[in-house]
Amino acid sequence: MTSKAKIGILIGCTVFAIFTVGIYLFISHGIKKYQEDSKNNTAIVSQQIKDLITPNNATKLKHKEPENKPVNFNKYLYFTSGTIVDGLYYHIETDVNERLKTIDYLSAPDIDGIILHDIHFKVVGYYEEDDIISDIASALSGKEKKMKPENYKKASKICRVLTYISIPEGNVLKRDSIWGGEPPQRISASENSGTGSYPSDKEIVEIIKFRLLDK
Repeated sequence: MTSKAKIGILIGCTVFAIFTVGIYLFISHGIKKYQEDSKNNTAIVSQQIKDLITPNNATKLKHKEPENKPVNFNKYLYFTSGTIVDGLYYHIETDVNERLKTIDYLSAPDIDGIILHDIHFKVVGYYEEDDIISDIASALSGKEKKMKPENYKKASKICRVLTYISIPEGNVLKRDSIWGGEPPQRISASENSGTGSYPSDKEIVEIIKFRLLDK
């Protein structure tokens, strides 16, 4: 290999390394900024709302049956679930609130509702020995099947759940479920599971706007 070729390879590797590190730093900065914005914006909301989204109360709200009453929110905020920070289970998601034009209500004293967002996964099938999906009934049927279901690779769909809570009562008015796409029919041998597409924030915003118009 000539010296020019070696220099060319070295330059190419250096450029690739710089590009990779740049992407990593960009993504890391974006995640850090998102977390900081979420934490700072959540700190602004009223204590009344904070009391509703503590881990204990959050668990109760997630399992409480909705009253199926109209969602007549005039001023509301959107919260998403995640890791517990500052003793709170839900946190302001800045981007979605900006899309809903509710971000200016963070410190408003007359908030009349909050929307809580959770993510659930539902197993809809299993990937068998050839890594091709089979529905649950088919995967569990057949006398020749000796593997336990938990040993198969799972095929799952993602569901984003919206719970509408009235303020100050803390009543669960409605609950919407937004499902993502179907899991892939086949996965590679190196993959441990298959998951369908994630419902977009745009879909979430459209569902919320529709719900608020559905009086």
